[in-house]
Amino acid sequence: MPYVNSVAVYPSSTTIEKGQWYYGAYASIASDCPECAEVEWYSTSPSIANVNTTTGYIYGVKTGKTRIYAEATDGSGKKDYITVTVTPPVAVAGVSVCPTSLTMNVGDLGYLCASITPYNATNQTVTWCSSDESVAEVNTYSGKITAKKAGVVTIVACTVDGGFAASCTVRVVIDTVIIQKDGAYNKVVFNKSGKVWRCINHDVIFDVHYMHDSTLIRRGNHNFYTSFDEDDPSKTDKTPKEYTDDEMKLLYAIDPYGVADYVQRYASKQFHVDDFEGVLGYKDRIFKILFNRKPKHFARTIDGVLCEVDDREKSNDVLSESEIFFGMHPIYEWRTFLEILEVCSLILNKVFLTNFFTSTIAETVISKIVRAGLLMVSGMGSLLRRELGSYVAGNAFEKAMEKTSLEWALSFVSLYDSLDDLANVMNLDLNYNKQIIDYCACQTGYNVLFELKDGTVHNLYNVCGMLG
Repeated sequence: MPYVNSVAVYPSSTTIEKGQWYYGAYASIASDCPECAEVEWYSTSPSIANVNTTTGYIYGVKTGKTRIYAEATDGSGKKDYITVTVTPPVAVAGVSVCPTSLTMNVGDLGYLCASITPYNATNQTVTWCSSDESVAEVNTYSGKITAKKAGVVTIVACTVDGGFAASCTVRVVIDTVIIQKDGAYNKVVFNKSGKVWRCINHDVIFDVHYMHDSTLIRRGNHNFYTSFDEDDPSKTDKTPKEYTDDEMKLLYAIDPYGVADYVQRYASKQFHVDDFEGVLGYKDRIFKILFNRKPKHFARTIDGVLCEVDDREKSNDVLSESEIFFGMHPIYEWRTFLEILEVCSLILNKVFLTNFFTSTIAETVISKIVRAGLLMVSGMGSLLRRELGSYVAGNAFEKAMEKTSLEWALSFVSLYDSLDDLANVMNLDLNYNKQIIDYCACQTGYNVLFELKDGTVHNLYNVCGMLG
């Protein structure tokens, strides 16, 4: 007597696409011995849709319609079927990536999502690639991003079906910093390290008007000491605060005078007063970091002519280009201030720094040194002033002075109420501030934010697009 009384297949029909599997078919068996009841699956047209004989999984081979049967194996002949219609695959028409832009810190992980159109396209597979894996790499199939170093990279998603592509621009930054108002001055706050740099904005090395200013000295103390307590000096940790090379580059663009003060103090603190090699070596190293080349060195010949030299075997007999920015050491002749100004003018006229931004800052800093020198010697008679004037490349200095403000970041946080106000002022005429802003936003590797006078916070990277 047969065990199987009936077989019913569910669902009664289905539609699948060519090249797809269907796993939803199942057989309900009525039997006197349920544990013994089994069915075998088969297709009436395997060339249209094939089926696994034991699992009932159906595969669409080509477009058309067929029946897939489940038949009892006990010989009773009980069976039922599902009608399967195989349709052409739905082609991919496009792909989009979300988000389309992303900012990440070095070392961070992130994920991108790709959406294929139409939503029911048969082949949903996309592959991912990076335009520069040294900046950010992406997993080929998951879209997982690993940020590796500062830079801008394009991450592309490409569909296997049709080769459609979409991309996301990923900006990898070292850290996020914010420029804020700080009383009458401004400050730079580093997000990850928590360091706070209090901008000085004035020349405290060469300009006698500022070098003894108590407020500027206190601000310099905050920048220099690991922790500085204005109210209780005994609680001050006088270990010099260390800054990375990248931090120094950014800070020099925002507050060159403050960095110069820090470098001069660090060289004096870390090296003995007679250790010219150590002092000059440190200043030269920072110069190379900032300007991407070694500084030039100058010395007097035996007949008193100032000339460039290739080595500095006797550091105390050499004047380095770096000292024009970070302060002098006693030279073998104990140069008069007039001679120092001569060197400033010579360096500016003979030596060109490697990029537009740094050369602009260099011109402006030296210009201010020369201006200070003119004030100091103004009481020494017209003859001395005429001699001094012969050393100064007036046009170059004046142009740098007129077009560049070293306090541009302070102006941002103190003067402007909105982005429109800022853009209108910056776009009035050609000025170097646009290049400095672009340098800070795009070349330092930092995500630089700034807080306007009204308290709103903006991204310097986005502001670059507003400046014509």
